[in-house]
Amino acid sequence: MSGSLAAGGFPFKPRLAGDFESGETGPGRRHCHSLYVPMKSALAAALFAIVCAPAQARTLQIVGTAGYLSEWEIKASADPELSEAAGEHRGPISWKHVGLCAANGPVEKSGNIKFRISGWGPFSRIDATMSFDQTQCTYSGSYAAQTKGTMDCSDAKGIPITLTIK
Repeated sequence: MSGSLAAGGFPFKPRLAGDFESGETGPGRRHCHSLYVPMKSALAAALFAIVCAPAQARTLQIVGTAGYLSEWEIKASADPELSEAAGEHRGPISWKHVGLCAANGPVEKSGNIKFRISGWGPFSRIDATMSFDQTQCTYSGSYAAQTKGTMDCSDAKGIPITLTIK
């Protein structure tokens, strides 16, 4: 019985693509590229789904500083807004004055943050609005894990801000 098996213990002789004669057809005949086309298509579809899926569909933690001497400490937690446009988040924000000027302890302010992250990779942008008391501040800039720039508030313009978003 072992004499009827081909090399390697197979009941047939394995053949490589180059073993086929030009134009040969049959049940065992396949062009090599015909196996790769569906695999390439499936891989491309999977990569497209991963890249295009909203990366912001989770609660984000924001920490940072604001002010000319980085005298304000910022902490926020923002949840995705499912009813809003893709990439929008909203949540509470707290500002704590950590500068030396606070004689009676640090001043703390609470408010809300709303921001939208758009684009991907090096072209990502963030547009944020922070509100507390009677003040509203806006920031727009390039987005990465950390973003630096200046924000404009209703009572002051060009205030330096640094945010880290996790």
